Amino acid sequence: MTTGNVTVLPHAQNVRIQGGIVAGRDVTIESHVRQVQIPGGIHAQGKIEFKSHVQHGDFGSLVSKGDIVLDAHVSSINVHGSMSSNGKIVLGSHVKDLVVFGPILGGSHIEFNSQVENVVVHGSVVSHDGNVEVSSHVQNVTVHGYLVAGLNGRVMMAGHSGRFVVANAVVGRLVEWGPHVQAITVGGIAGDRITVGVFGVINVHDSQSHPEGGPGSEADLVLEFWEVP
Repeated sequence: MTTGNVTVLPHAQNVRIQGGIVAGRDVTIESHVRQVQIPGGIHAQGKIEFKSHVQHGDFGSLVSKGDIVLDAHVSSINVHGSMSSNGKIVLGSHVKDLVVFGPILGGSHIEFNSQVENVVVHGSVVSHDGNVEVSSHVQNVTVHGYLVAGLNGRVMMAGHSGRFVVANAVVGRLVEWGPHVQAITVGGIAGDRITVGVFGVINVHDSQSHPEGGPGSEADLVLEFWEVP
């Protein structure tokens, strides 16, 4: 426990901190750190940041009064609790193989940047007071709960993303999917305005009759938007 910053230096390997980290300011796992285990989790009054190419990490909950940022090319990270932030939660481009065994809870925006792949969230993804933004070419994401934007927030998924499953409803004031989204399966959609770009296909299941989210069964409703001649 410290009242200041905590930093794991670049290129460190086989780091294990049994009791967890409690920091009065920021916690930074610097770039190219590998094989880091912090089963007690990280609690920071400031920001939690994993710099680029951090690999093979196992953590308890990540809890921050600031932002939680996983920079580009972070991979093979298991969070055995929640990711909870009073600020933004950002998954940088090319983040791969992230498993969160609880919810992802953001005070502000939650961002999945381009080419994020292979993400499993065993709880819900909820922004308290912001948007949930999914950039282009995001693939293989499974959310076992809800996907919820904050009050007056938007859920936005850019074009060419696919294989994105939300077991329960996607909820936002505006819910927007870009063009060419494919293999999108959700348990329901709630919003004042719902838009799907050209060549987008959204499979909507009744989560009451398909409590698993329905990826293996026929959709109750398929939204298909093809180019207007």
